[in-house]
Amino acid sequence: MYKFIKFLQYFFSYIIFLYFCFSLYKILITVAPDFQEYYNSSIKLKEIVFNYVGKPIYLGYPLLASMFFLPLASIQYFTSQAVFIFLSVSGIFVILFYKFKILSLKIKFVDFVFILALIFLSFPVKFTLGMGQINLISSMFLILNYYFYKKNKVLKSGIFLGLSIWTKPIFALMLIFYILRFKKNYKLISSTVIFLLLIFIIGIFTFGLNNVLSTFYVVPTLLNFNLREIYFNQGIMGFVARLIDNNLIRAGISFITGAVIFLITILKSIKNKNEDLQFSLFIIAILLFNPLSWQHHFSFLIFPFLTVFYYIKKAKSNNLILWFWLSYILISLNIKNPSFFFEYPINLILSHVFYGSLILYVLILILFKRV
Repeated sequence: MYKFIKFLQYFFSYIIFLYFCFSLYKILITVAPDFQEYYNSSIKLKEIVFNYVGKPIYLGYPLLASMFFLPLASIQYFTSQAVFIFLSVSGIFVILFYKFKILSLKIKFVDFVFILALIFLSFPVKFTLGMGQINLISSMFLILNYYFYKKNKVLKSGIFLGLSIWTKPIFALMLIFYILRFKKNYKLISSTVIFLLLIFIIGIFTFGLNNVLSTFYVVPTLLNFNLREIYFNQGIMGFVARLIDNNLIRAGISFITGAVIFLITILKSIKNKNEDLQFSLFIIAILLFNPLSWQHHFSFLIFPFLTVFYYIKKAKSNNLILWFWLSYILISLNIKNPSFFFEYPINLILSHVFYGSLILYVLILILFKRV
């Protein structure tokens, strides 16, 4: 029976690997929409660097974020996209490698391949790669930050946290995790802030203050609550928007619910000593709180999924395992024709990623009491 299960694991993993390779090939020969915007923005920045005329810069993405892509601006587009996709896929391997090191876990090859297959099968990961989003690279920086934090290598940890915030500003909320242990982590927080200030200063000297400040144009869009019921939005706001049409009520309920989620996260982190679970809880809380949590953002959940599975196995709970797999299925699914589900109450089906994330969040709260 054991050999048969292992055979099924290999067979499943092999099929998924072939499917992933085919999908990756399609991504490499077509234009990834979000990466194209990053690439075009970095091309404009490169031109400004060598021929600055003092005019405002209009980019598809915030200027400071586009600066990260400047090294790729010197390469032909499809080569540049291929390099970026390779780095994103490599990010998955780095996350797994350092996650196993954090847990001091030795894993069999067949299990490693099976985990990879589950990651590749998950829609948020496929969506991230297909769109050319930076999520997997940002996640890699965040996990490296946590790994070096666990190893008491403060400077490296702070720099990697700075890199994760630079590439994904929403990760600035992860500073709360470290602020809760300020006496221990003030050097880490300081190094992160200094790193981000250096990026800001370099941007000002290179492109001008007004252009750098324009990078924050995205903030007003986060305060616009129209059309937040769009299928790809899977945080609290997306769920509330499918229930309520009034924008003011949407905003109020979403903010209060998000604040409660963060308050619970903070209180549980103060009371519990398991930092792996705390760190995972903060990642999920950020995704739930974000007014625009697109499906591809849920690729951030690789770390929490691995953490929760490890501690469920440690707690030897079959009931929690069933809930874990339900969470994975809900988050990994994609509805190709969401327009069929736009009418209330059937439109609540469209919040399946939100439900899966909420289940994962609750599983961590339960695990706090068991490990």
